[in-house]
Amino acid sequence: MLFLIGPVLWVINQERSSISAFICSFFIFISMIMWKRGSSLVLVHLIYQGSLLGVILYNAYYLGGVTSSVMVWMGLVPILPIFLMSREWGYGWLVGSIAIVLGMLQLQINGHIPMRLGDTIDDLYLSTLMIGMLSLTQMILVSTYDTASWTMFQQITKKNEALQALSRKLEIASSHKDTFLATVSHEMRTPLNAVFGFLNIIERTDHLPSEVYGFVKHAKNSSSHLLTVINDLLDFSQMQQGRLVLAPQVVHLKQTVYQIHAALQSRAAEKNLKYSLEFIGEIPPYVKLDPHRLTQILLNLLGNAVKFTNQGGVRTEIRVFSAVDVKHSHDVTFEIVVSDTGIGISEHQIGKVFEPFVQIKEQDHIESDYSLRGNGLGLSITRSLVLLQGGVIDVQSKKGEGSAFRVCLPVHVEQAPNSLRDKSEPSVNPIEINLLVVDDHQMNRMVVSNLVKKFFPNATITEAKNGTEALTKMRSELFDLVLMDLIMPDLTGTEVVEIIRKEAAPYSDVNVVALTANLANEALHECNRVHMQGVLPKPIDLGLLVQTITQFGMPKDLKEIH
Repeated sequence: MLFLIGPVLWVINQERSSISAFICSFFIFISMIMWKRGSSLVLVHLIYQGSLLGVILYNAYYLGGVTSSVMVWMGLVPILPIFLMSREWGYGWLVGSIAIVLGMLQLQINGHIPMRLGDTIDDLYLSTLMIGMLSLTQMILVSTYDTASWTMFQQITKKNEALQALSRKLEIASSHKDTFLATVSHEMRTPLNAVFGFLNIIERTDHLPSEVYGFVKHAKNSSSHLLTVINDLLDFSQMQQGRLVLAPQVVHLKQTVYQIHAALQSRAAEKNLKYSLEFIGEIPPYVKLDPHRLTQILLNLLGNAVKFTNQGGVRTEIRVFSAVDVKHSHDVTFEIVVSDTGIGISEHQIGKVFEPFVQIKEQDHIESDYSLRGNGLGLSITRSLVLLQGGVIDVQSKKGEGSAFRVCLPVHVEQAPNSLRDKSEPSVNPIEINLLVVDDHQMNRMVVSNLVKKFFPNATITEAKNGTEALTKMRSELFDLVLMDLIMPDLTGTEVVEIIRKEAAPYSDVNVVALTANLANEALHECNRVHMQGVLPKPIDLGLLVQTITQFGMPKDLKEIH
């Protein structure tokens, strides 16, 4: 602005002021160049302020001293340091500016600075007072702004502290919730393990009256529903934290799907529904996937289809086709389509079916005799499980005409491991095995022992009620397989295995499979860390138990022959 004012002053015959404006603008320009090039801010600031102060005092000297209109600009001298340097620098320049004005007043009174024609001493004092008041007023405004800003800053700080405290409380509450869910899950799975186990034993008892057999089937169905609710809540919690894990293994695809599909055969029969399963095209015998998660996905889709269908049927189609966008030739896409002739889903609700805790209103029309209400998590968890495996899920539905859910999962074609070849339904195995069952609940030990004896009558079974007792027995006797509970009051299962792995061979080489209700990611990681051979979830799946014992519990001499 000084550079622009210079020519104007020259035109109106104010040559002295014009030259001073040009000189001042030059020094200010130099100070800006120095600032841009990284010179000391203090030095740059002094050059700038000195130039500004110099041009004001120079022109004031020739235009009436303290009564000159140029002296109004003295009010700007303390302002710039406040924003460029600090408040202390601003206050320092304020005191300096007032001192300069008072000094000029004294010089003018003593006749060293010419006065304008008509000015009196009173005019000098009044002008000095006004200039000082102007500077003070601007500083007061800045201080007021500072005070308001500080007050607002304190309020924001208090709100932030309150939010941080609330966030910490929410984190603690979330941690407690996770602990609660894990604990409740474990504590509920443990008695369910006993219920499932004893029901399996009763179901396979010879000469069981048909009426009692029916009661047992109903009890198993109800227990299965309760287990689904528990698993859904735990899985949903783990999904929210990104902690849900996959445990892929090689499975016989057709057999696995047949077994899952057959689980709801009786429910469909009770409603007189057609319940079909069709494999379309060539199906590879063995693929690698997580059978537990596949079971969840398929049972959720089939369960909903049966639940919402009162007449007609439920049809499941299975296809396997080569993936287009994969690097390995053995990668394929596994497609599941579950269609029904049920009540369908309206257009405004179809976009919500995969949201958690959402249950469509048409559910109210289900027959009361078949109204095992869900928790609204089934399809949400199904979608998360599909996405976790890199797959896709979609739905087509029309109200009153039925629905069709399609799932596509990328899987890898595998060769069958020896333990899975020619695998059929569990049958009695005459192999003599030496087994150690470790669990702090007597009922669980009883269930496992009875189930093992049912299918391995020649098995020798030893029991240990805690980690310490298990460690003692594992140090003194060679077992073919140890079924190890993870959560025990003295030593955890992983601690026991970690200790035994440090013992001398052959005791350190014992096969250990975790038998646990705790399927959290951390627990599975710990099992892998101490080199356990596998994990069996509670409640015990009978087929998986027999398969695990066959795979890992076979005596070493028989393994070599095999």
